[in-house]
Amino acid sequence: MQNVVATLTAHQDKLRKHLSIAVIHGGDKDDKGSCFYKTFNPRATKTYEPVARQIAEALQQCGYERVVTLPENARLVDELQKNCVDIVFCNSGGLQGYNPMSHLPALMEMVGLPYVGHNPVNATLLDNKHLFKQALVDLDIPTPRFLVCHQNDCLETFTRRIKSRFNDYSGPFIIKPTSGRASIHVNYEETVEAAWKRVTETLELTSNTVLVEEYLPGREFVVAVSGPVVTKQQQVDCGATPFAFSVIERRLEQDERIFTSMDKKAISSRRLINVDDEDLIAAINKLGQQVHAGLCLQGLTRVDIRMDAAGRLSVMEANPKPDLTRPAPDKTSLVCHGLPREEMTYEELIESQLLNAIGFRLKNLPGSIPHISRILH
Repeated sequence: MQNVVATLTAHQDKLRKHLSIAVIHGGDKDDKGSCFYKTFNPRATKTYEPVARQIAEALQQCGYERVVTLPENARLVDELQKNCVDIVFCNSGGLQGYNPMSHLPALMEMVGLPYVGHNPVNATLLDNKHLFKQALVDLDIPTPRFLVCHQNDCLETFTRRIKSRFNDYSGPFIIKPTSGRASIHVNYEETVEAAWKRVTETLELTSNTVLVEEYLPGREFVVAVSGPVVTKQQQVDCGATPFAFSVIERRLEQDERIFTSMDKKAISSRRLINVDDEDLIAAINKLGQQVHAGLCLQGLTRVDIRMDAAGRLSVMEANPKPDLTRPAPDKTSLVCHGLPREEMTYEELIESQLLNAIGFRLKNLPGSIPHISRILH
């Protein structure tokens, strides 16, 4: 990989001048021509367009001259051709339908365009919490005990399955959609009966499977993890492991069991605590790196971690499209909050994601990007 980094560094000015980049945000299915027919989306809809524009501006500030923003919809392939796009920066949660996080990378795979972000399988795996947790079990990465509920479950089978899966544990529980964002429809319940009632409500709301999880009462943390190529202080380097950074403790209010959704309360610096314990940072980083390496992830992800009553760390879930809002005095994102500790700018974080995507393909799939190889050589 060091040879690839040397190539990227030597020809960075060529990339910045000639590479055509499209930053893609979610579309609006109510816009005429965005889809053939409107369908259901179990994941709460959000376009992420303002953040896509911030990403595009960051790339332009890095010196990339050919950057556009486009919505993900039925017209996208035509727009990509019209703009002679070389690579796509995925910042979309999908337009509609099931597994919407996978639709954009799957489309890019089909038309042969390289992209920044997770491949379709991993986008689906990360966005379906029950599949992700099963993968954690297979990798021997600690995660709270869980149960998956479907439309054909009833209280009797639910109670029996709870006893089988959780043994003598009878609550409290966290009930959440298997696919979702921003803690929407995530609830805390004390008993099996209350958990079942909340399960039935969530099944009806989402028309999708529901996850019941053991509640861990300890502190809550996040860590961001991306590929090994990092731009920092105007230098491009490559580590031996995935780059783990921005270890943050999420401040829970006295009566808050679940960190409140950013849709309900802005994520300001007052809600976040920088972790200073180096041993704790190392343990959290290691868990994040195990997730990234174990699942062969290519894109940026945010891993959510919680302590149990004894202080043991467990991975709760991973966000396949963490918020990349540019930090501001009154608002930030969990991923970007820790950038000062890394002596890294927002623009460098964004460029790192682009160079990781190009570097991965140069090393492993050089035949898939002849148009970018021509720019470099």
